[in-house]
Amino acid sequence: MKKIVLLALASLAFGVQESEFKIYEQILNQLDTKQIPVFVVQTAKPNLPSRVDEMITLKDVSSSGLNIHGEFVLNETKAKRIKGYNKAQILALKDEFYKNGKDVLCNSGMARAVLNRGITLSGSYGFEGRHFFDINLDKSSCE
Repeated sequence: MKKIVLLALASLAFGVQESEFKIYEQILNQLDTKQIPVFVVQTAKPNLPSRVDEMITLKDVSSSGLNIHGEFVLNETKAKRIKGYNKAQILALKDEFYKNGKDVLCNSGMARAVLNRGITLSGSYGFEGRHFFDINLDKSSCE
C-alpha cells in the first residue's frame, strides 16, 4: 500500500517518475515558493489521466495559491471491492491512505522540502462519481 500512496502522491505533486526527481528537485530549488504549485501543475497535466496503480487513477491536478490539489478516481481490485463500502469502511480506507501518505511524504527529502516551504497537498478521492473523502497534508503533518 505504501507504494500505491507514494506513486499517487508523486504523480500528484510532481507528475514524474522517481528517476526524474533529481532534475525536478534542482528546478524546484530555484523557484520561488509561489511558483512551485503552478510548475507542478504544468508538469503533471499533460500526463493525465494517469493510472497510478490498479486502485488509483489521477484524473486531474490543479493549484490554488500554495495548494496542489489532485482529483483521484478509485478502482475496484480483487482485494478491495469498494463499490459496496459503507461509511465505516470508507473512513478506514481514508485513514489508511492518510497514514501511508504521511509516512511516505514525511520520509521523502524532496516532498518534505516542498512541504517545509509552505506548500500543501490535497487530494479528493471518489468512485463512480461518488465522493469518498479528501486528504490534506502540510508541514505540520510531519511534525
